[in-house]
Amino acid sequence: GLDPATGEFGKDWTHGNGIIYREASDTITYSMRHQDWVIEIDHVTGDVLWRFGDEGDFTLTAGTWQFHQHSPQWQDDGTLLLYDNGLGNPSVPDPLETSRAARFSVDTGTMEAALVWEDAAEDFVSPIAGDTDRLPDGSILVTDSSIGLNLGPQAIYSRVREIDEDTSDVPQWSFTTDLGTFIYRCIPTE
Repeated sequence: GLDPATGEFGKDWTHGNGIIYREASDTITYSMRHQDWVIEIDHVTGDVLWRFGDEGDFTLTAGTWQFHQHSPQWQDDGTLLLYDNGLGNPSVPDPLETSRAARFSVDTGTMEAALVWEDAAEDFVSPIAGDTDRLPDGSILVTDSSIGLNLGPQAIYSRVREIDEDTSDVPQWSFTTDLGTFIYRCIPTE
Protein backbone atom coordinates (compact mmCIF):
# COMPACT_ATOMS: atom_id res chain seq x y z
CA GLY A 1 0.00 0.00 0.00
CA LEU A 2 0.89 3.67 -0.14
CA ASP A 3 2.92 5.03 2.78
CA PRO A 4 1.21 8.30 3.79
CA ALA A 5 4.46 9.71 5.22
CA THR A 6 6.62 9.15 2.13
CA GLY A 7 4.10 8.79 -0.69
CA GLU A 8 5.93 5.63 -1.81
CA PHE A 9 4.48 2.19 -2.28
CA GLY A 10 5.67 -0.26 0.37
CA LYS A 11 7.07 -3.68 -0.32
CA ASP A 12 5.52 -6.78 1.23
CA TRP A 13 8.92 -8.30 2.03
CA THR A 14 7.88 -10.83 4.69
CA HIS A 15 4.10 -11.07 4.40
CA GLY A 16 3.72 -12.11 8.01
CA ASN A 17 0.51 -14.12 8.31
CA GLY A 18 0.61 -15.97 11.61
CA ILE A 19 1.99 -15.25 15.07
CA ILE A 20 1.92 -17.34 18.25
CA TYR A 21 3.19 -16.41 21.70
CA ARG A 22 4.57 -19.49 23.49
CA GLU A 23 4.44 -18.76 27.21
CA ALA A 24 6.40 -21.85 28.34
CA SER A 25 9.49 -20.81 26.35
CA ASP A 26 8.75 -17.05 26.26
CA THR A 27 9.15 -17.12 22.49
CA ILE A 28 7.17 -15.94 19.50
CA THR A 29 6.56 -18.11 16.45
CA TYR A 30 6.08 -16.01 13.32
CA SER A 31 5.15 -17.15 9.80
CA MET A 32 6.92 -15.27 6.99
CA ARG A 33 5.17 -16.34 3.78
CA HIS A 34 7.48 -14.66 1.29
CA GLN A 35 10.62 -16.13 2.89
CA ASP A 36 8.99 -19.58 3.16
CA TRP A 37 9.99 -19.63 6.83
CA VAL A 38 8.44 -20.01 10.21
CA ILE A 39 10.80 -18.32 12.67
CA GLU A 40 11.16 -18.50 16.44
CA ILE A 41 11.98 -15.24 18.23
CA ASP A 42 13.17 -14.76 21.81
CA HIS A 43 10.45 -12.58 23.35
CA VAL A 44 12.84 -10.74 25.70
CA THR A 45 15.77 -10.02 23.37
CA GLY A 46 14.06 -10.08 19.97
CA ASP A 47 16.77 -12.41 18.67
CA VAL A 48 15.79 -14.88 15.95
CA LEU A 49 16.47 -18.32 17.45
CA TRP A 50 15.86 -20.33 14.28
CA ARG A 51 14.34 -20.31 10.80
CA PHE A 52 12.20 -23.29 9.77
CA GLY A 53 11.92 -23.97 6.03
CA ASP A 54 13.95 -24.17 2.86
CA GLU A 55 17.39 -22.56 3.31
CA GLY A 56 16.67 -22.18 7.03
CA ASP A 57 18.45 -23.63 10.05
CA PHE A 58 17.02 -27.18 10.07
CA THR A 59 17.99 -30.26 8.11
CA LEU A 60 14.90 -31.90 6.65
CA THR A 61 15.22 -35.68 7.11
CA ALA A 62 11.91 -36.75 5.50
CA GLY A 63 9.38 -35.22 3.12
CA THR A 64 9.46 -31.79 1.52
CA TRP A 65 9.51 -28.26 2.95
CA GLN A 66 6.53 -25.95 2.96
CA PHE A 67 6.39 -22.93 0.62
CA HIS A 68 4.36 -19.73 1.13
CA GLN A 69 2.74 -21.24 4.27
CA HIS A 70 -0.05 -19.91 6.46
CA SER A 71 -1.44 -20.54 9.92
CA PRO A 72 1.30 -22.35 11.86
CA GLN A 73 -0.05 -24.14 14.93
CA TRP A 74 2.02 -25.92 17.56
CA GLN A 75 0.54 -29.28 18.54
CA ASP A 76 0.54 -30.84 22.01
CA ASP A 77 3.16 -33.38 20.88
CA GLY A 78 5.58 -30.60 19.80
CA THR A 79 4.92 -30.94 16.07
CA LEU A 80 4.10 -27.98 13.85
CA LEU A 81 0.88 -28.07 11.82
CA LEU A 82 0.50 -25.54 8.99
CA TYR A 83 -1.15 -24.81 5.67
CA ASP A 84 1.35 -25.15 2.82
CA ASN A 85 0.25 -23.13 -0.20
CA GLY A 86 3.05 -24.85 -2.14
CA LEU A 87 4.06 -21.83 -4.25
CA GLY A 88 7.63 -20.83 -5.06
CA ASN A 89 9.21 -24.26 -4.57
CA PRO A 90 12.41 -24.06 -6.66
CA SER A 91 12.37 -27.86 -7.13
CA VAL A 92 8.90 -28.00 -8.70
CA PRO A 93 7.81 -26.38 -11.99
CA ASP A 94 4.94 -23.89 -11.44
CA PRO A 95 2.28 -26.06 -13.17
CA LEU A 96 3.07 -28.94 -10.78
CA GLU A 97 2.86 -26.97 -7.52
CA THR A 98 0.24 -28.24 -5.06
CA SER A 99 -1.19 -27.10 -1.74
CA ARG A 100 -1.67 -29.23 1.37
CA ALA A 101 -2.09 -29.34 5.11
CA ALA A 102 1.17 -30.59 6.63
CA ARG A 103 2.60 -31.47 10.04
CA PHE A 104 6.33 -31.52 10.83
CA SER A 105 8.41 -32.82 13.71
CA VAL A 106 10.78 -30.12 14.97
CA ASP A 107 13.88 -31.05 17.00
CA THR A 108 15.73 -27.92 18.12
CA GLY A 109 18.39 -30.06 19.85
CA THR A 110 19.58 -31.73 16.65
CA MET A 111 18.18 -29.01 14.37
CA GLU A 112 16.37 -31.67 12.36
CA ALA A 113 12.83 -31.63 11.03
CA ALA A 114 10.71 -34.18 9.20
CA LEU A 115 7.37 -34.19 7.47
CA VAL A 116 5.33 -36.60 9.59
CA TRP A 117 1.96 -36.11 7.86
CA GLU A 118 0.41 -34.41 4.86
CA ASP A 119 -3.17 -34.53 3.70
CA ALA A 120 -3.96 -36.85 0.83
CA ALA A 121 -6.36 -34.62 -1.12
CA GLU A 122 -6.15 -34.62 -4.89
CA ASP A 123 -3.59 -32.20 -6.36
CA PHE A 124 -4.86 -28.61 -6.31
CA VAL A 125 -3.46 -25.14 -5.74
CA SER A 126 -4.77 -22.62 -3.25
CA PRO A 127 -2.26 -19.82 -3.92
CA ILE A 128 -3.27 -17.42 -1.15
CA ALA A 129 -4.48 -17.74 2.44
CA GLY A 130 -5.48 -21.12 3.93
CA ASP A 131 -5.75 -22.56 7.40
CA THR A 132 -5.36 -25.73 9.46
CA ASP A 133 -6.71 -26.23 12.97
CA ARG A 134 -6.73 -29.23 15.29
CA LEU A 135 -10.25 -29.93 16.52
CA PRO A 136 -11.02 -31.24 20.04
CA ASP A 137 -11.66 -34.77 18.70
CA GLY A 138 -8.18 -34.85 17.09
CA SER A 139 -9.33 -34.33 13.50
CA ILE A 140 -8.13 -31.37 11.44
CA LEU A 141 -10.19 -28.54 9.96
CA VAL A 142 -8.62 -27.44 6.67
CA THR A 143 -9.53 -24.30 4.74
CA ASP A 144 -8.41 -24.31 1.09
CA SER A 145 -9.04 -20.60 0.60
CA SER A 146 -8.44 -19.81 -3.04
CA ILE A 147 -8.79 -22.77 -5.40
CA GLY A 148 -9.13 -21.61 -9.01
CA LEU A 149 -7.63 -18.16 -8.42
CA ASN A 150 -5.11 -18.80 -11.21
CA LEU A 151 -8.07 -18.78 -13.64
CA GLY A 152 -9.25 -15.33 -12.50
CA PRO A 153 -11.33 -13.80 -9.71
CA GLN A 154 -14.62 -15.19 -11.04
CA ALA A 155 -13.24 -18.77 -10.94
CA ILE A 156 -12.06 -18.67 -7.32
CA TYR A 157 -13.80 -20.77 -4.71
CA SER A 158 -13.00 -22.06 -1.22
CA ARG A 159 -13.29 -25.51 0.26
CA VAL A 160 -13.52 -26.36 3.96
CA ARG A 161 -13.04 -29.96 5.06
CA GLU A 162 -12.63 -31.95 8.23
CA ILE A 163 -10.10 -34.74 7.90
CA ASP A 164 -8.67 -37.46 10.07
CA GLU A 165 -4.92 -37.91 9.70
CA ASP A 166 -5.31 -41.67 9.20
CA THR A 167 -7.84 -41.36 6.35
CA SER A 168 -7.15 -37.89 4.97
CA ASP A 169 -7.97 -38.90 1.39
CA VAL A 170 -11.65 -39.14 2.44
CA PRO A 171 -12.91 -36.09 4.37
CA GLN A 172 -15.33 -36.64 7.22
CA TRP A 173 -17.27 -33.78 5.62
CA SER A 174 -16.54 -30.88 3.30
CA PHE A 175 -18.23 -28.02 1.52
CA THR A 176 -17.25 -25.68 -1.28
CA THR A 177 -18.34 -22.11 -1.78
CA ASP A 178 -19.86 -20.63 -4.92
CA LEU A 179 -17.57 -19.45 -7.72
CA GLY A 180 -16.27 -15.94 -7.15
CA THR A 181 -16.18 -16.32 -3.35
CA PHE A 182 -13.31 -16.53 -0.89
CA ILE A 183 -12.85 -17.67 2.74
CA TYR A 184 -9.62 -16.53 4.42
CA ARG A 185 -9.74 -18.82 7.49
CA CYS A 186 -12.21 -20.90 9.44
CA ILE A 187 -11.89 -20.89 13.20
CA PRO A 188 -13.31 -23.84 15.13
CA THR A 189 -15.49 -23.15 18.14
CA GLU A 190 -16.50 -25.60 20.81
